[in-house]
Amino acid sequence: MSLYVSKVSSNVKSADGLLWEAELGPRTIIVGPNGKGKSRIVNAIELALTGRASDLAGRTDVAREADLLMLAPGRNSNLYACVTLSSGETATFGVEYVGAGKTRKCDHEAPDWFASQELLPVRAVREAMLGSADTACRAFLGWAGARTARSVADMLPPSLTQPHLRLTTLNPGATLSELESAARKKKLEANATVKAMEASVTRAPVSACPTDDDIVGAREAVTQARAVLVHAQSYASRAQARQRREQLRSNLETLRAEFNAAHVSYMEWSHHVSLLPVPASASQQAQQLLNLLTFTVEGGDGDCLMCGAEPGVEALRARHAMINTAIGASMKAMSEYNGAMASLNAAKAAVEALHVKVKYVEEALAQAFDPADEEEPEVSYADAAKACDAAEERLRKVQADKASWSMMRQTMAQLDAAKGEAASWKALEEALGQAGRLVLTDALDGYAARVQTFLPATDKFSMTLSEGAREVFYAGFDRGGVLHTALSGAEWARLTMAMSAAILPSDPRLAVITPEERAFDPKTLAAVLKALADAPGQVILTSPIAPAGKLPAGWTMVEL
Repeated sequence: MSLYVSKVSSNVKSADGLLWEAELGPRTIIVGPNGKGKSRIVNAIELALTGRASDLAGRTDVAREADLLMLAPGRNSNLYACVTLSSGETATFGVEYVGAGKTRKCDHEAPDWFASQELLPVRAVREAMLGSADTACRAFLGWAGARTARSVADMLPPSLTQPHLRLTTLNPGATLSELESAARKKKLEANATVKAMEASVTRAPVSACPTDDDIVGAREAVTQARAVLVHAQSYASRAQARQRREQLRSNLETLRAEFNAAHVSYMEWSHHVSLLPVPASASQQAQQLLNLLTFTVEGGDGDCLMCGAEPGVEALRARHAMINTAIGASMKAMSEYNGAMASLNAAKAAVEALHVKVKYVEEALAQAFDPADEEEPEVSYADAAKACDAAEERLRKVQADKASWSMMRQTMAQLDAAKGEAASWKALEEALGQAGRLVLTDALDGYAARVQTFLPATDKFSMTLSEGAREVFYAGFDRGGVLHTALSGAEWARLTMAMSAAILPSDPRLAVITPEERAFDPKTLAAVLKALADAPGQVILTSPIAPAGKLPAGWTMVEL
């Protein structure tokens, strides 16, 4: 047996601001005069189950917290709703008012399995029927579940076999309606890809597409320019080598001349030194004797301190002068000899240094590159380098232009493929839509018969999917063989409740069929209760009057 809402606790539309409670059964008719709180029970159930509700302004699917506070007992009050199911499970919804017209985000707690249920089927049917014909068909096709997507493969043209196979592989077990939605999603993704690719190829390369001959010509130009550059560079290098050899020769001649001059000087000093006698050095004894004579002469006694003789002062002075002259001549000769030897040694050092330099330059000259005669190039190295750079830049540009054109052609090919993909998904979506209408048409009789079981005998359900060549979705009552869709509020309520019951499985886990309150007359209300006695899920009706006669079996009446 299906679950149902057995208890409601809420402050929705509470006159005193306090919580109120209501006990409900699987089939409940809530009866009471206007203003007694019939609609607040329905609003509280809507909020607790889905977090959305009808409001005082006539909107049927309000979810914004500030708007939902219109259902609270005063604009500055919090809003709360709680339902208890027959299984004992609960679902709650709350909005907290924080002042200055602001609220906190709503707090909705419900069992996870709620997401897989059509909890308020009347709302879903109403939204589908108020949409386009295509929207309504897709919705009812999904509810009818007449065939799975795989069963309609033979209804598609051969060109769509592969896209259909891809789609069914990605969505195993999907219904036809679900598969149509998947094809639409693929179409939109493909269109987005096409749009992005079109944006990338809106501007073609500025230059014309280079040919293979253009590439070959540019490469040959680079080869020729490089050959000219190599020749110019080689000539410049050889010129530098010749200049270096000439400089080395000049340096060698200068060094050799300096060496010869130094060698002549060395030989002259050698000859000069060879002619000088080697001077005798003044002995230490002669110097001591001279010092002793100086002391004796200065003493003035005329006695020789060395031998004790008495030669006299004059004799000693003469002897002192002779020795002093001899020592001076010896020291002068020694000074001249030493000066000549210093000059000789300096000349020798100069000769040796110049000899080393001459050998170094001779070796450098021997190792220096000896360029052969070469024809002078027509352009300088600098001009050849510029010409080579220009040729290489030209080759790079030609190659880049070629690559740009190649990439653009590749992108265009990919764009054509993407357009084909988008067109294929569009065609599949349309084909699935047409197949869906065929399936829905096939299921129409069975669905119409099921709807009829939930209507009073006086109402004859009718539905059509076409009007001439135009695709439509019209549902209403048959009157004298003519489909009427211009219905009164009470008729619309009967129609949407019966269509909602017909889309539900025979034993839904939880579904609450509850229409907007309409003023049924007692007899019609009784017929409606009887027709909905075996409807799947829970049925809750509100009415300002009680039904005529005895309440049908299974129904509970709550009087306010």
